[in-house]
Amino acid sequence: MSTSDGASTIRNPNDLVAAVPYLLGFHPHRCVVCVGVRTPAVSVLTHQRLPETDDEQPDWDATATIIRQQSSNAFVIGYGPAEQIDAAVEQCAVAIDATGTEVTAAVRVDNGRIYCLSQRCQCPPEGWPYNPDTSTLPAEATLRGIAPLPDRAALTALLDPVTGDAHDRMQAATEAAMRRFTTAVRESSPARTGGSVAAWLAAGPLSGLAADGIAALHDALAAAGRGERLDDDAVAWLSVVLLIPEVFDHAWRACDGSDPHRTLWIDVTRRAAGRAAAPPACLLAITAYLGGNGALTDIALQRVREADPSVPLAHAIGRALQAGVPPHLLRQLLKSLI
Repeated sequence: MSTSDGASTIRNPNDLVAAVPYLLGFHPHRCVVCVGVRTPAVSVLTHQRLPETDDEQPDWDATATIIRQQSSNAFVIGYGPAEQIDAAVEQCAVAIDATGTEVTAAVRVDNGRIYCLSQRCQCPPEGWPYNPDTSTLPAEATLRGIAPLPDRAALTALLDPVTGDAHDRMQAATEAAMRRFTTAVRESSPARTGGSVAAWLAAGPLSGLAADGIAALHDALAAAGRGERLDDDAVAWLSVVLLIPEVFDHAWRACDGSDPHRTLWIDVTRRAAGRAAAPPACLLAITAYLGGNGALTDIALQRVREADPSVPLAHAIGRALQAGVPPHLLRQLLKSLI
């Protein structure tokens, strides 16, 4: 079995557990991870945090649906002590099994040991040592520039808005970008000088300004491809012109799931001011989805909801994520909704 990019081979349970943080992007804690496989590669990964109270219950049926739609068999891995994890792993495995998908193995990882929870298995109850250093996967991932974050909270923090001097600079740059935007609207369409920006955009296409916005988008994507970070003025202008429907439509269709695109939209999301953070966060959600990173997709969608809960494309992405739509079908689905 190989990872989804085919670059590494998983040969045994130790390799599988060692691979999970690199597939997720962070080290899992007190959760259940399902690794779906469609031979010969990992096809989908789900991460379910366990609730803090008994009043909440994970939706294992939804997890099972995602696994069934994208996998021929699955591995269920719980992280934490037996009293917190064993029942959850069993419930998840039963739900997956009920869909007709084979659960190849169900295990728990805790304190440097792997414990087999499969009832059919004859593994020793004391489990066996887990040592990621004996797997080649971490070293291979490091060589490719992949390093998992400590936990999901650290992944969420990637999208925290900038603070301090960086925030003040972006506020000033965004105000300048809005003045530039207003001047361009006044020059191209004098009838739209009254009211709000939202009203101007709702009144119809801004062809000339949209063309300028698409050019700014292309410049940003090219810079990302070269590994360059945009300056404050470029981020502010890009975040403003992404509010134009024609520019945003061009942007999401250009998303390709690549590392440079992910880095770009994380950066723009963090630095964009107020409502302007919603479009780049939505583009990050699409990029993460296309790259097979469900956890980052979910976090990006949360950032969209915080900035502007009315973005319709974000709702469609969220429904696709819940339904387990494969990444290669996402673009086709979104096009059908527009």
